[in-house]
Amino acid sequence: MKLLSISIAAYNAESTLEKCVNSMIESRYRRKLEILIINDGSTDNTVKIAKNYENKYPDTVRVIDKENGGHGSTINAGISVATGLYFKIVDADDWVETENLDILIEKLTGVADLVVNPYYEVNAKTGQKKKKKLCDLPVNYEQVYDFKDCVLNIKIAMHSMTIKTSILKNMNMKIDEKCFYVDMEYTLFPFPMIEKVVFLKAPVYDYLLGTSTQSMNLNVFISRRKQHERVLLRLFDYYNELDNKEDSRSEAIKNRIVAATYIQYRIILMLPIKDSFVEMVAFDKTVPDEIFADISGRTKTLLKFFRKTNYKG
Repeated sequence: MKLLSISIAAYNAESTLEKCVNSMIESRYRRKLEILIINDGSTDNTVKIAKNYENKYPDTVRVIDKENGGHGSTINAGISVATGLYFKIVDADDWVETENLDILIEKLTGVADLVVNPYYEVNAKTGQKKKKKLCDLPVNYEQVYDFKDCVLNIKIAMHSMTIKTSILKNMNMKIDEKCFYVDMEYTLFPFPMIEKVVFLKAPVYDYLLGTSTQSMNLNVFISRRKQHERVLLRLFDYYNELDNKEDSRSEAIKNRIVAATYIQYRIILMLPIKDSFVEMVAFDKTVPDEIFADISGRTKTLLKFFRKTNYKG
């Protein structure tokens, strides 16, 4: 049995895939790794490069070749075939810190459901790295915590989390496909099933930030705002169906949804005024009162005015 399955989402990644995979292959614990290269219908040499790794390291690398379905489909495919005790996602244009990956592998004892590492944001133009803080409170690294006791103080990102594969397989929820911004689903859906968490000090993931095609690029975000809205609508339903709204994990889920809802409002308000008004009214009517109540700031004041005047204001 492999200790860690790393699922690499690869679409037309011929220029970056080797750097990504090499950062894992060079691990001292390569034989404990299962590297799943999920080819998402690439039309370049991605498959050829991936197959070369599979042929050279058949005990470690597996290539999953599938039709194009977007990032969410690669996550679903990786979860479905993973055999490792733990699971981690890495995009093909990102990579890992090899030495720190070794430290992570050494700490995967099976006690914690979730292992959280800091990660680096890497400036695509300068190569400068910025370490991302994950917790608002001081923590004892490598100590096992009850997740419910610290979840409200953690900022869990896809890049920071390593989670038990069994939780992902048993959560009975697929990630949305043919859609961006599904990392919110991937990080939040497992929350109710997580009991124990461990924090590690060493950053593992190098997240390349600042490319013009990136989903979080402002212009890209505006053009794909409907996909972000689609994810939000699903998260509204997900939150409404939670069994225990008083649980701290449910509160943390709600806080993340509120933050993403605020972003959606702000993006819509950047549109030309006529488009913005029509789209904002339509979206606002989908936002549950419980979520709207926790939005704050001047945007909330504006929205309350619109609601009070039945959007005629």
